[in-house]
Order: sequence, then structure tokens, then C-alpha cells
Amino acid sequence: MSLSRLGLVFAAISLVGCGNVMFAVTYKNAMANDDYPALQRVCLREVMLTTGEQDVRSACQKSLELAEKKNDTTYMQKVCDQDKAKNAYACNLVEQTKATSSLATLSCDQVPAAFSKITYLSEMSTAELAPIVAKLASCDLGETIFEQIAHFGEMGPKGTGVAILKAADPLSKGTLLTSFEHYIQKNTGSAFLNDKFAGLGANHIGNWLDDSGYKDLCTPLVRAATGASEDVNSNILFYFSRNKCTAAIPLTIGLLGSSSAAIRNLACINLGTFGDKAALAKVKIVSETDTYYEEVVRNGYLVKIYPVVDSCKEAAGKIRLRVE
Repeated sequence: MSLSRLGLVFAAISLVGCGNVMFAVTYKNAMANDDYPALQRVCLREVMLTTGEQDVRSACQKSLELAEKKNDTTYMQKVCDQDKAKNAYACNLVEQTKATSSLATLSCDQVPAAFSKITYLSEMSTAELAPIVAKLASCDLGETIFEQIAHFGEMGPKGTGVAILKAADPLSKGTLLTSFEHYIQKNTGSAFLNDKFAGLGANHIGNWLDDSGYKDLCTPLVRAATGASEDVNSNILFYFSRNKCTAAIPLTIGLLGSSSAAIRNLACINLGTFGDKAALAKVKIVSETDTYYEEVVRNGYLVKIYPVVDSCKEAAGKIRLRVE
């Protein structure tokens, strides 16, 4: 092939690359920089991607994530309309976005049906979920809030569920707390947070209540928690101990007999904070009889440590200082 002919070929490739073909380097840059228009073109097959179908799907996924953040239902609908079977994610996003945006204007009778169309709750941001939770609270849908949303994220005060409840609280104008109070009146014992993420839910709810200054729910919360799962009770103990909720002492003493060493340990730690004379004898028994141990290396030697025994001995000392 002559040099002039070769030059024409390269010129043609260059022109196609600028218009109808996207090369690997451009695709990688688009993905790395969240280039929304470029990714849209790939997903809508307005350009041919030279790296193959797998990268087309990746571009679609990324562009739809960006579309969700931008609330761009027009683009989502275009992707959905391409192939409803293959692009079910896009179609679901359209329904979810419509349901979310209309939720605030709906009557409480209409809210459950609209909420059921929101299929990617756990992937939504706190800012997106807070007004949804506030609307649910205004309709007194506590089961939905506290069993389907509150458990999101990791354990502890920085968990996503805690952030969502805190953000929704002022938006709800008091109805979130009222909804929780109604929830614990209706759902007691085994019905309290009766879902597979119950421990996380209990922990997040306890942190929300305590951090928000709702420290006077001792009696109704103990009533709800009595007979609930060990997972629930062990993860909300800190709320009772921090607020010196003596009504929760029998419930906490009951956890000393758990088959879980971690739960026995938590029971002793918390009883050390708010346990009374009645708890002292039980704590002492565990401190003298618990057989759980772990093996650790100290100074080059493998030794056994007894974390439950140690926590219960410390708790017994603290209780004795208070009551004797």
C-alpha cells in the first residue's frame, strides 16, 4: 500500500473515531471522569465502542447511576425503551424516581403503593431518604421506617441508619418520634424489630434516640424489648445504661445466660454502669463460672484470656461501689 493510500486510511479512521466510534482511551477517560454525555452515547449506542459489549454495559451502569443523581428520568426512560427486558434496571429506576418525586404530594392512603415501587432503597443517599422517611412518619408508617430503613449501614453512631433518622427528624416536624412511640406500643416482644437486620436496627434507633435527646423512653422501650430477640436487646442496651433505665435491669440480667459470649460480655459491661444490688449476685456468678476464653500471644507465649470473666469482675466492682 502506498504512503498516500495509508494516509487516507488513517485519516478515515480518525474521522470515524471522532464521530461514530469510541476508542478505549476515550472510554476509560469517560468512566474515570464521570463524563455523562459520553457515557450516554455509548449506552444508547449512538457510537460504537471498540472494547466490546461488556464495557457498553459498564457505561450504561455508570450513566444510570449519574442519571439517578441528576434525577434525569428522560434519559432513564430512553435506556428503558431500548430493551425493557435487558434494561430492567433502567426501567425500575424510572418507576422509583417517579414514585420518590411524587411521594410528598400523595395522600397517606396512596403512600404504601408508591413506596413499594422504590426498589433500590439501600443505594439511595441520606439526603434522598430523609424526606421519604419524613413522609412515612407523617403517615405513621413506623413498621416501614424502623424495620425496612433504620438498619442501613454499619453498626454504631455513624451508621447510615442513624444519619437518616437524624436528618428526617426535623423534616418530620415531630412525627418521626410520635411514629416510633406508636410503633413500640403496637410491636412488643417478638414483634419488636422482627426482621433479619434487627440488631442493626436496634443499634441505630438507640443512637438516634440518645443523640437527639430522647432520653425519657425507658418505660415504653423496656416494655417493647421484653421478650424480643437477644440480638435486639443486646444492641440497644447502651440506651438503657446511658440513661440509667433501671426498669431494663431484669432484661439485662436475662442476657447473662445467653449462649453468646459477646452478649454475656455486653450484659456485664452495661450492668456495670446501671446495675443494682439485685444484679450484683448474678454478675458475680458469671464472673466466677464463665468458661469462655480466647488464646493470644503475649511475650512470645500462647496464653488464655477470659474476656467475659474480666468484664463481669469489673462490673461487680462498680456495682458494689454504688450499692454497698
